[in-house]
Amino acid sequence: MSMSAPSSRAFETPESTGKPSEASREALPDESKLGRIQLQSVGVTLVATGLLTIQNLVVLSVLDRHDLGILGIASGVGSLALISQYFGVGAATLKEVAVAGTRWRAFEIMLAGLSLRLLLAAPIVAVLIGAAGWIASSLYGYPELELPLLLFAAMIVLYGLSDVFSYTLQGLQLWRRFFVVKLLGAGVQLPIVVVSTLVAGVDGYFVGLTIATVVGTTIALAGVGWALRPDLHAQPARRLVADMRGMIRLGLYAHVTKILQVLIIQSPILIAGYYYAAVVVGDLKFALTIGGVLLGLSGAVNTINMAVFSRRFAATAERFRSGVEHQIAAATLVLGVAVAICGLVIPDVVSIIGGGRYETATDATVIALIAAGLLGLVGFIVSTLHVPAGAYRMFAGLYVIPALITASGVLAVSLLDGGVTLLAGSLLCGAAAGVVAAFADMARRGLVTRESLLALAGFVGLAALPLVPFPAPMRYAIVALVVVASLVAGRYGIRRYAAAAERTA
Repeated sequence: MSMSAPSSRAFETPESTGKPSEASREALPDESKLGRIQLQSVGVTLVATGLLTIQNLVVLSVLDRHDLGILGIASGVGSLALISQYFGVGAATLKEVAVAGTRWRAFEIMLAGLSLRLLLAAPIVAVLIGAAGWIASSLYGYPELELPLLLFAAMIVLYGLSDVFSYTLQGLQLWRRFFVVKLLGAGVQLPIVVVSTLVAGVDGYFVGLTIATVVGTTIALAGVGWALRPDLHAQPARRLVADMRGMIRLGLYAHVTKILQVLIIQSPILIAGYYYAAVVVGDLKFALTIGGVLLGLSGAVNTINMAVFSRRFAATAERFRSGVEHQIAAATLVLGVAVAICGLVIPDVVSIIGGGRYETATDATVIALIAAGLLGLVGFIVSTLHVPAGAYRMFAGLYVIPALITASGVLAVSLLDGGVTLLAGSLLCGAAAGVVAAFADMARRGLVTRESLLALAGFVGLAALPLVPFPAPMRYAIVALVVVASLVAGRYGIRRYAAAAERTA
């Protein structure tokens, strides 16, 4: 039961009225089916991440330090170029396709997304191609860097096409096909990149990555082409331009959000790197990298919720409301359980992965993991509520607070010569502030429930467990108890929500 009266601001924005739409009356997944899709997405992401990890480990073992440095420089320059032309086109395509209603209309939106992405990428790609020689020879003094940069320019175009195809599949809610496309792309990339690196070193790495990207884009095109084949048609230029303009607003806010997300994670490293020795920064990087794994896994369900709840918002406000309330409460508890389990085994993970070199980063890693859980919750909230409801300004605004608090906290700790644990604590403070701001906005919209507040309290209690120095046997006993308790609570919660949904229907 909601703790405050429903607010129209939760469902009525300049971008959407929340009124039922004939274009959005397709069957929507119930909560149990949505939960299965979310679990499948996490599983697929785990497999894809595992394949990428194997690839990276093989590449690290094959390349010498000089070639690895060339790879790092080229990847860094290419990543900056990739982010600069991102502009949230994928997110905008996903949302518009989700409420398109017909595959004929979805095809039009996909064309607009492809056109917008190519238009935005063209000047960045042209600059990278034109400046590749100068960057390689004059700026860095490594002429062999030119070929990787030129190949990265081609990959930027391919990544853009593949993103739009993948987001279109998600907008259409063709989850099984999307998962197959994602796994095939990851599975194809591993052998191609490894073999080409073994044959031709760092140049082979980028040649292989380019070939794998071509194959992955072709797979994604085949997946979406099969789905939209009955509706292939030429789109009038005026309609194409109108669709592109309609995507720009969400795209711009998504682009700003992407930058803020990068700043939240990277600002501790950048600021600490100026004040501390490399070994301290290395400990902090290790902690944030481990925490980033949980953040990446939690993000695996965000696009799913964005597609499902965008369609719900357009179809029925009441179902949208009840779904948001349930999903956020459930996600809060699930993330709390994940943080508790992962945090309790962190001492052993640090020992195994770091080979004893990062023991001083154990506490910082636990704190970074808790912060990642909180940031994952913010991402879940905005993808379930703010983007589907068209509250784009709040979508981006919720990341401003953690970015500012994290950066200012790291700067203060650095000036006071604090340790790596306090540096990670700054990220935790910023992430916690982001969650508080998100729940405050939900309360303003009448979407805070007793269940969500209890779930948040549960998150805090579960996240505190890894901070207690339990001996190893007790830590694993607590992990087992948390797993059992979460399974029991999950079954009870699903049954209770299903009964409430039947009464509402």
